[in-house]
Amino acid sequence: MKSVGYKLIIAIFFLALIVGLVALDRTADTMSFDAFMVEKNYSEALETAESIVRKNPNDSDALNNKASALICLERDEEALTVLEQILDKNPRDHLALQNISLVLYNLKQYERSYETSLQSLDIKPNSAKELSNHGNALLALEKFADARDAFIESLDEDNSILDSIFGLGYAYYRLGDYDPAIKQFDRFHKIIPYDEDS
Repeated sequence: MKSVGYKLIIAIFFLALIVGLVALDRTADTMSFDAFMVEKNYSEALETAESIVRKNPNDSDALNNKASALICLERDEEALTVLEQILDKNPRDHLALQNISLVLYNLKQYERSYETSLQSLDIKPNSAKELSNHGNALLALEKFADARDAFIESLDEDNSILDSIFGLGYAYYRLGDYDPAIKQFDRFHKIIPYDEDS
């Protein structure tokens, strides 16, 4: 009887060890993915995300990471396919909706981008990035006052989102509000200086 209990404890110990190693492996892969993205080495980031997905095809974080790398590589159609796989399993995956909104914008499907941004904002109304995506879709649809308001909300949540800073300036410009437009463009160019060669 004593040996059965001992064997059970040993088995549980080894199971915990294996589970811990798998978690450490995934954490290391995720950290590698993040490092590659920061370094703008999107091909390596994609390979890392695909490696995680091969180990666990239902890992929505890894699938979102794969889609993010594809977006950075300007492979929007492929990214959209991956993101739709995520939504098939979880229609309320905020990150997937946020990325779909961006991909649809890149594909010049502005109305669909706008609609998807509304879905995402329904789930997470204070998402600065999604408010920025929403503002960009509104700009493309020439709804400049609504775009201005979305960018202001985005910057209230996170005042460092460059798309929102530039978008707010452009919305003000299109509305004929030139002084606030210039202020936002100057703010943008303090962060991203003018390229003298272009």
